[in-house]
Amino acid sequence: MKPILESIDLERRILKGIALEWRSAASALRYNHGHALRMPGFELNDMTHTMGKWLPDKHVIALSRRFVLEHPWLAVRDVLLHEMAHQLTDEVLGGDSTLHGSTFKRACTLLGARPEASGSFAALSESADPAALPENDRILLRVQKLLAMAQSSNRHEAEVAMGKAQEHIARYNVDLLALAGKDRAYCSLYVGEPALRRSMDEYVLAGLLRDFYFVECIWIPAYVANKERMGKVLEISGTTSNVKMGSYVHAFITRVIHEQWMAFNHDRRLTARRKTDFALGLLHGFLEKLRAQEKVWEHSGHALYALIRKKDAGLNQYVRQRYPHLRRCGGSGRQIHQDVHAAGVEAGRRTVLHKPLECARGSRGRLLER
Repeated sequence: MKPILESIDLERRILKGIALEWRSAASALRYNHGHALRMPGFELNDMTHTMGKWLPDKHVIALSRRFVLEHPWLAVRDVLLHEMAHQLTDEVLGGDSTLHGSTFKRACTLLGARPEASGSFAALSESADPAALPENDRILLRVQKLLAMAQSSNRHEAEVAMGKAQEHIARYNVDLLALAGKDRAYCSLYVGEPALRRSMDEYVLAGLLRDFYFVECIWIPAYVANKERMGKVLEISGTTSNVKMGSYVHAFITRVIHEQWMAFNHDRRLTARRKTDFALGLLHGFLEKLRAQEKVWEHSGHALYALIRKKDAGLNQYVRQRYPHLRRCGGSGRQIHQDVHAAGVEAGRRTVLHKPLECARGSRGRLLER
């Protein structure tokens, strides 16, 4: 059993994070909504049948103690925003005739909250295996098989399998774009972990996902529990299948960067700054492969090339609705160690995207180590 004082400090940090997340979400609301919303009290209790609850009589948002201790912070954030939507509905939007009616759904839209994030809700990051593609989708099943083939020890066979997988992903999205004007379901998923500072290679990886895997990438505020401050985490949005694939690619490339860097730096003792140079090189090398595939399509007159450059208007509308005040910011230049960068480029050229023996599952751990 943990000492009482240690448990008290853990809950203090959790409640501080919840309050910071609430303030961040409230500040993103339009002035007439955010200004009218009063900050509630927050509490952890031992409820077992629900993960969170808005208590209007007490002006309190309560979260299940067991839930927040046993789930990743980003799942906790989802439930908090859901309960905050109930608060916004009651205090600002005039209430709702039913618990999860149209006014509540409007509040969820304003906050970027998930209406289903309560009760027996399981976060998409926990319920969705990024490599487990829908059984009824023949194209994506083919992608899964090709990624398995890309594990081949024969370099040429592996490269061919990866190239064919990219083509099938493109075909799937071309078929989606052909459904213009028809309803398509979109979702959002956090990838990676919240952090106070993000390195340049993380932004480049986000751009790779956006440009080649048909998802939109947004850096959103998120609580960094061990630092007790707000940082940022990457959220990707798209169709469920594209989000799963994007999540898998993000985890795969992140792992490859770490493994290749550890091997390269084994006897060099270079700093974390040089790791960023190496990672940028690896991403550059991997991007070369993806762009080369598109060049083949372009020069051969392949219909895919023109079609995959067409933007998904439905996804753009979904993201604008989720983040109406979105701003795009540019990065600043930095000095790069050319030899380290070149080693990374070579590692990236050797990287073949494939289905792992153990599928990456994203953030699954407890909120905080106790």
